[in-house]
Amino acid sequence: PVIWAGDFNTWSPGRKEFLNRRATDLGLTHLIPRDDPRALILDHIYVRGFTPIFTEVLTMSSSDHYPMGAVLRLNSN
Repeated sequence: PVIWAGDFNTWSPGRKEFLNRRATDLGLTHLIPRDDPRALILDHIYVRGFTPIFTEVLTMSSSDHYPMGAVLRLNSN
């Protein structure tokens, strides 16, 4: 199982494409929150070996990054 998350600085289409290509090569699934208030999406969560239950972005005004959270269920082998 893998959780790969953080600030990936995907401020340009090329950076976002590069990240998504690498994640796909690693067999990772991109978790996309339903109600995402971010204008510029820099932070991402990718997983492998988990079933996502819920993904969210918490709003705050003290940073240009919003905290993200996910509830995951570990897949059994």
